[in-house]
Amino acid sequence: YFGFDLGGAGSSVTCKKKSEKTEPKVVPVREAGSFITAYARLRTGELLIGEEACYAPEAMERCLRFKSRFLTDPTVVRDIRSFAGGVLGELYMSGSLVKGEDCCFYVGCPAGWDQSQRERYREIFEEAGYPPVMIISESRAALISACQSRHFQVGYDILSRPVLVVDMGSSTTDFAHINSGREVELQT
Repeated sequence: YFGFDLGGAGSSVTCKKKSEKTEPKVVPVREAGSFITAYARLRTGELLIGEEACYAPEAMERCLRFKSRFLTDPTVVRDIRSFAGGVLGELYMSGSLVKGEDCCFYVGCPAGWDQSQRERYREIFEEAGYPPVMIISESRAALISACQSRHFQVGYDILSRPVLVVDMGSSTTDFAHINSGREVELQT
Protein backbone atom coordinates (compact mmCIF):
# COMPACT_ATOMS: atom_id res chain seq x y z
CA TYR A 1 0.00 0.00 0.00
CA PHE A 2 1.29 3.44 -0.92
CA GLY A 3 0.13 6.74 0.49
CA PHE A 4 0.65 9.91 -1.56
CA ASP A 5 0.18 13.34 -0.03
CA LEU A 6 0.35 15.78 -2.94
CA GLY A 7 0.43 19.03 -1.01
CA GLY A 8 0.20 22.65 -2.00
CA ALA A 9 3.88 23.31 -1.26
CA GLY A 10 5.33 19.94 -0.27
CA SER A 11 4.55 16.31 -1.02
CA SER A 12 5.50 12.90 0.36
CA VAL A 13 5.00 9.20 -0.28
CA THR A 14 4.72 6.36 2.24
CA CYS A 15 4.60 2.60 1.84
CA LYS A 16 3.37 -0.30 3.96
CA LYS A 17 3.64 -3.91 2.96
CA LYS A 18 0.51 -5.96 3.63
CA SER A 19 2.42 -8.45 5.77
CA GLU A 20 4.02 -5.81 8.01
CA LYS A 21 2.46 -4.85 11.32
CA THR A 22 4.41 -1.60 11.47
CA GLU A 23 3.49 1.96 10.52
CA PRO A 24 3.90 3.06 6.91
CA LYS A 25 7.44 4.17 6.11
CA VAL A 26 8.33 7.30 4.20
CA VAL A 27 9.62 6.52 0.72
CA PRO A 28 12.35 8.95 -0.32
CA VAL A 29 11.79 10.59 -3.68
CA ARG A 30 14.97 12.11 -5.10
CA GLU A 31 16.53 11.32 -1.70
CA ALA A 32 13.99 13.49 0.16
CA GLY A 33 11.24 12.29 2.50
CA SER A 34 9.30 15.47 1.83
CA PHE A 35 9.83 17.21 -1.49
CA ILE A 36 8.69 20.45 -3.08
CA THR A 37 5.51 20.16 -5.15
CA ALA A 38 7.07 21.41 -8.36
CA TYR A 39 7.99 20.08 -11.78
CA ALA A 40 10.05 21.32 -14.69
CA ARG A 41 10.28 20.04 -18.26
CA LEU A 42 13.65 20.31 -19.99
CA ARG A 43 14.29 20.83 -23.71
CA THR A 44 15.13 17.13 -23.93
CA GLY A 45 11.64 16.27 -22.65
CA GLU A 46 13.01 15.07 -19.31
CA LEU A 47 10.76 15.83 -16.36
CA LEU A 48 12.27 16.99 -13.08
CA ILE A 49 10.38 17.12 -9.79
CA GLY A 50 11.03 18.64 -6.39
CA GLU A 51 13.76 21.10 -5.55
CA GLU A 52 15.73 20.22 -8.67
CA ALA A 53 12.79 21.43 -10.77
CA CYS A 54 12.84 24.81 -9.05
CA TYR A 55 16.41 25.64 -10.00
CA ALA A 56 17.07 23.89 -13.32
CA PRO A 57 18.37 26.69 -15.61
CA GLU A 58 17.59 24.68 -18.77
CA ALA A 59 13.88 24.30 -17.92
CA MET A 60 11.52 25.15 -20.78
CA GLU A 61 8.51 24.93 -18.48
CA ARG A 62 8.30 25.14 -14.69
CA CYS A 63 5.26 24.86 -12.44
CA LEU A 64 4.75 24.87 -8.68
CA ARG A 65 1.99 25.37 -6.08
CA PHE A 66 -0.70 24.23 -8.51
CA LYS A 67 -2.92 21.92 -6.43
CA SER A 68 -4.85 24.78 -4.82
CA ARG A 69 -6.18 25.77 -8.26
CA PHE A 70 -7.65 22.30 -8.97
CA LEU A 71 -11.26 23.33 -8.30
CA THR A 72 -11.10 26.64 -10.19
CA ASP A 73 -8.68 26.22 -13.11
CA PRO A 74 -9.23 23.36 -15.60
CA THR A 75 -5.70 23.78 -17.01
CA VAL A 76 -4.21 22.65 -13.69
CA VAL A 77 -5.18 19.04 -14.50
CA ARG A 78 -2.15 18.89 -16.82
CA ASP A 79 0.11 20.13 -14.01
CA ILE A 80 -1.16 17.58 -11.50
CA ARG A 81 -0.85 14.80 -14.08
CA SER A 82 2.73 15.85 -14.98
CA PHE A 83 3.86 16.07 -11.36
CA ALA A 84 2.12 12.82 -10.35
CA GLY A 85 3.66 11.08 -13.38
CA GLY A 86 7.09 12.39 -12.39
CA VAL A 87 6.68 11.01 -8.86
CA LEU A 88 5.54 7.65 -10.25
CA GLY A 89 8.58 7.57 -12.56
CA GLU A 90 10.88 8.26 -9.60
CA LEU A 91 9.29 5.41 -7.62
CA TYR A 92 9.85 3.01 -10.51
CA MET A 93 13.40 4.27 -11.13
CA SER A 94 14.39 3.90 -7.46
CA GLY A 95 12.89 0.41 -7.22
CA SER A 96 10.43 1.49 -4.50
CA LEU A 97 7.68 0.35 -6.87
CA VAL A 98 7.96 -2.51 -9.35
CA LYS A 99 5.91 -2.53 -12.57
CA GLY A 100 3.14 -5.11 -12.35
CA GLU A 101 3.40 -5.30 -8.57
CA ASP A 102 0.06 -5.81 -6.82
CA CYS A 103 -0.41 -2.53 -4.99
CA CYS A 104 -2.80 0.32 -4.35
CA PHE A 105 -2.24 4.05 -3.91
CA TYR A 106 -4.17 6.07 -1.35
CA VAL A 107 -4.03 9.70 -2.41
CA GLY A 108 -5.07 12.48 -0.07
CA CYS A 109 -7.47 15.30 -0.89
CA PRO A 110 -9.06 18.10 1.15
CA ALA A 111 -12.05 16.92 3.21
CA GLY A 112 -14.24 19.59 1.57
CA TRP A 113 -14.00 18.08 -1.91
CA ASP A 114 -17.25 16.46 -3.02
CA GLN A 115 -17.51 13.03 -4.66
CA SER A 116 -17.28 14.32 -8.25
CA GLN A 117 -14.15 16.35 -7.46
CA ARG A 118 -12.58 13.31 -5.77
CA GLU A 119 -13.45 11.12 -8.76
CA ARG A 120 -11.88 13.58 -11.23
CA TYR A 121 -8.77 13.74 -9.03
CA ARG A 122 -8.58 9.90 -9.03
CA GLU A 123 -8.90 9.88 -12.83
CA ILE A 124 -5.91 12.22 -13.15
CA PHE A 125 -3.69 9.73 -11.33
CA GLU A 126 -5.07 6.91 -13.47
CA GLU A 127 -4.26 8.94 -16.61
CA ALA A 128 -0.71 9.41 -15.24
CA GLY A 129 -0.31 5.60 -15.21
CA TYR A 130 -0.87 4.81 -11.54
CA PRO A 131 -1.96 1.39 -10.33
CA PRO A 132 -5.41 1.41 -8.63
CA VAL A 133 -5.98 4.69 -6.75
CA MET A 134 -8.27 5.41 -3.82
CA ILE A 135 -8.90 9.01 -2.82
CA ILE A 136 -9.11 9.65 0.93
CA SER A 137 -9.48 12.94 2.74
CA GLU A 138 -6.16 14.15 4.14
CA SER A 139 -7.65 14.74 7.58
CA ARG A 140 -9.09 11.20 7.70
CA ALA A 141 -5.68 9.85 6.68
CA ALA A 142 -4.13 11.84 9.54
CA LEU A 143 -6.59 10.28 12.00
CA ILE A 144 -5.93 6.76 10.71
CA SER A 145 -2.20 7.41 11.00
CA ALA A 146 -2.62 8.63 14.60
CA CYS A 147 -4.66 5.51 15.47
CA GLN A 148 -1.99 3.20 14.00
CA SER A 149 0.99 5.04 15.43
CA ARG A 150 2.63 3.83 18.61
CA HIS A 151 3.90 7.35 19.24
CA PHE A 152 0.54 9.12 19.69
CA GLN A 153 -1.09 6.54 22.00
CA VAL A 154 -4.45 7.04 20.27
CA GLY A 155 -6.39 3.87 19.55
CA TYR A 156 -9.27 3.08 17.24
CA ASP A 157 -11.57 3.36 20.27
CA ILE A 158 -11.44 7.12 19.69
CA LEU A 159 -13.76 6.53 16.73
CA SER A 160 -16.59 5.67 19.14
CA ARG A 161 -16.74 9.39 19.98
CA PRO A 162 -17.08 12.48 17.76
CA VAL A 163 -13.65 13.65 16.59
CA LEU A 164 -12.62 16.90 14.95
CA VAL A 165 -9.43 16.56 12.92
CA VAL A 166 -7.59 19.73 11.94
CA ASP A 167 -5.08 19.28 9.11
CA MET A 168 -2.82 22.32 8.95
CA GLY A 169 -1.01 22.11 5.63
CA SER A 170 1.51 24.41 4.04
CA SER A 171 -1.12 26.42 2.19
CA THR A 172 -4.51 25.37 3.60
CA THR A 173 -6.16 24.27 6.83
CA ASP A 174 -8.64 21.42 6.48
CA PHE A 175 -11.25 20.22 9.00
CA ALA A 176 -12.99 16.86 9.19
CA HIS A 177 -15.72 15.91 11.64
CA ILE A 178 -15.79 12.16 12.18
CA ASN A 179 -18.73 10.73 14.10
CA SER A 180 -19.15 6.98 14.69
CA GLY A 181 -16.30 6.35 12.27
CA ARG A 182 -17.95 8.26 9.39
CA GLU A 183 -17.02 11.61 7.97
CA VAL A 184 -19.80 14.13 8.53
CA GLU A 185 -20.09 17.17 6.31
CA LEU A 186 -18.68 20.18 8.10
CA GLN A 187 -19.26 23.69 6.83
CA THR A 188 -16.09 25.74 7.25
